[in-house]
Amino acid sequence: MFSDDAPGRSLADERTVGVLVLRGEWGMGKSRAFEQEHRDLAAVGLPVKRLDLGKCGADATRAAAQLAAVFQPPNGAAEWHVLLDGLDEGLDNLLELDQLIIEQIEALENEAQRGLRLRISCRTARWPVGLEAELRRFWSEDRVAVVGLAPLSREDVIVAARTVGLEDPADFATVVQQRGLVALATHPMTLRQMLTSYTTARALPDTAAEAYREACLHLCRETRRPKRIDLRRNQATAEHLFAVAARVAAALQFGPYTALADGACESWEPGGDDLVLSRLASGDEPGHLGSPVPCTMNELSQLTESSLLRPAGDYRWTFAHKSYQEFLAAEFLRGREIQAAVQRELLWIGDGQSRHALPAHQEVAAWRSETDTAVFEDLLRDDPLVLLLADLTRRTDHDRYRVVEALLTLLKSEDTVRLDGKSLHRLDHAQLAVQLGPYLKATTEVNLLFGVVSIARACRRPELSVALLILAEDHDAHAGVRVAALAAISAPETEVVERIRILTDDESPEMVAAALRQLWPAHISLTDLLSRVRDPDPHLIGRAYMLRREIPELISSTELDEAITWARNALCDTAGSSSRALAVSVLARVVSLAGQTPPNDVTLHTIVEALLGLAGHHEMLYTQELHTPLKDLAAVFGREVQIRRAIALMLMTRASTEQFFTLHVSRVSAGLLPQDDALYWMEHWGLLIGVDKQVSRLAVAFASPEDPTALDRAQAARASHPTLHAATAFWDSLPAESPWEREHRELQEAERRENTYNETALCAALDAVLASGPNQVGCVGTGCRRASPHSRRLSRRMGRSVARCSGRGPISATCRHPTGPAPLTGRPPCTTDESPVVCRESSAKRSRQLSYRPRTHGATSR
Repeated sequence: MFSDDAPGRSLADERTVGVLVLRGEWGMGKSRAFEQEHRDLAAVGLPVKRLDLGKCGADATRAAAQLAAVFQPPNGAAEWHVLLDGLDEGLDNLLELDQLIIEQIEALENEAQRGLRLRISCRTARWPVGLEAELRRFWSEDRVAVVGLAPLSREDVIVAARTVGLEDPADFATVVQQRGLVALATHPMTLRQMLTSYTTARALPDTAAEAYREACLHLCRETRRPKRIDLRRNQATAEHLFAVAARVAAALQFGPYTALADGACESWEPGGDDLVLSRLASGDEPGHLGSPVPCTMNELSQLTESSLLRPAGDYRWTFAHKSYQEFLAAEFLRGREIQAAVQRELLWIGDGQSRHALPAHQEVAAWRSETDTAVFEDLLRDDPLVLLLADLTRRTDHDRYRVVEALLTLLKSEDTVRLDGKSLHRLDHAQLAVQLGPYLKATTEVNLLFGVVSIARACRRPELSVALLILAEDHDAHAGVRVAALAAISAPETEVVERIRILTDDESPEMVAAALRQLWPAHISLTDLLSRVRDPDPHLIGRAYMLRREIPELISSTELDEAITWARNALCDTAGSSSRALAVSVLARVVSLAGQTPPNDVTLHTIVEALLGLAGHHEMLYTQELHTPLKDLAAVFGREVQIRRAIALMLMTRASTEQFFTLHVSRVSAGLLPQDDALYWMEHWGLLIGVDKQVSRLAVAFASPEDPTALDRAQAARASHPTLHAATAFWDSLPAESPWEREHRELQEAERRENTYNETALCAALDAVLASGPNQVGCVGTGCRRASPHSRRLSRRMGRSVARCSGRGPISATCRHPTGPAPLTGRPPCTTDESPVVCRESSAKRSRQLSYRPRTHGATSR
């Protein structure tokens, strides 16, 4: 399967980053990405220069001149881009190239450096760590990014197939997935090779093994070509490297290793999980023509430079994809003609009914089953699930019949077994309907029945349609089985279609969703489809949930009028049973489609009527059910500026105050009246003259703009319309301070004054220490600390002062008010031992006595 991970970011998304390092191996598409970015930057008018560092040569003077040319900042440009492609190739010719780049950056003025957007591409293993450290001297941590190219997604594969002129790119991606060749399609280099083969022969290789062999040979050819002629003579062919790679793959697959390492390099640190190259450098391997292929350090080193391996650290490598290692390990067993007993020791574990293939070697066993009958028979008997990983399409119908029979036997004996639906299509054969038919009834054990229906759905046999429909109609069958059986029906005929239509009235939303999937678009109209959709169970993300999410995207521009009419009727009909959440989602889709063409008055009026109908469901506007649809609707309004303003104007003029405020307090208002439109409504205030004042004020209820030009335009509009000036009167005066805010402000000011160093108060306090009695020094010392809370001189001067008083008797450790807490201002001073003492409360203690209340404008003071 293609990865479901979120797609990565493009270079265009990272243009605010000062330095971006793009790392990856040969053939991953780094240069193509830079070429595309160069074209995109030039298209939008941004200054950009691109330099192929591999062509700078070995002359430092010449390279410095070429770098100086691209690092010349354009006049008056606040932002300029430099793309340095192929640093690894440049370093092969000139070792000090990275230092020359740093020298060019150092020579830039500060302003030019701030505007520079530097992009560097390099092979992962050749990226100099010292260069990265040097770059971080000029840019902050968050402005230096080191990234890699993400694997190609299904959408990328479709785009590539469309680029080479395939008539049905989506079908090509589907075939790749069904044949188990996704690992080859996610790498640009092997994808290009597959597309070339497909466009030439109009088909992929006959077997998955042939496709993998071609891909591995292609990756072995993509290696760094030595510049010295004597080294070129020792360059191994792709076929020789393939044989060497099989040995490496077998060692990594069956040994306790995770990576290949070059132990001869000084920077390599030994690790228990690394396989050192020198341990493999001996003997020969069987070649593709039967002749032996030497496996020396020369061939192994060339293999590490090929695209078949990828760096996993300093002088460490792994295979570019795990599937390459598994395929090549199986090729090693085949080429070496390893005995069956030895293979069983490598691939199997357990005895009797518990015997199964080792999970780590299941893919290897699947590859071997294609060429080794003994392995196939062992898997068929003891672990048939592994055969779903094999390329069963190359086997005979009889063999596939036997595999299905083995799987059914397993399902009967093990109620915890689940079949992988992604590979069940490989089980299809001529007698499949006859083989599965007897099991398609409600009395069959549930787990077995699920497996049978899953196989029927994957293989899409029309002969099974009637049996599957009967099962779907049987209310005694398991609910999940009924839904799966209905989804498995293939190419229904007229009679079957009518029976499926009846199932759209089923009590289960899941059954209704499965039935509508079968009927749309060939056997049901859009209005009928939308009207029959049921809201899903809120605790289940199943077919009903996915159908409601996907239907809006299926609506095309030609169906816009039909869709908006249904949405209006559904939202205006308070007693109807149509899905309100779906109606809001359809409304968002209609607004998006309407924004792609000049707005139509009829469409706009219908959208407004739908929104007014939505306002009538105020009790539903805050439910979880409408949360996402309303959020999507607000987002669409935020994107479609022209249609948003037209709809907002029509709503403000046609809706009642209650209706508009109902929409305003919901999530819709954030999209209809955003802050970005405040200036627009000010300059078009004449359109809102007849609108209710409370409603029109919402269009401009935002703070004054900070941009001077926008502020001047807003002030001019306010001067032209007295009602606008009144609506934005809050611009001219600060909001009144509440009693709580005043109390809080005064407290902060008091704390600030108390914590401020006061030289006069400190000197006075120190003089009081010298003149005080024995029982007063501690309390007066507290006054010194308050006079200078953060002064370093306090401790020194206090120390000298206390030392002078040390002969006057003991000093009291505490000085408390005799009756409890010290008094607030206005109370008489307290005394200790009949001596007056100045006691001051801490601000923290006073703050605890304040009545903190929530911020409420207009509150009365206590």
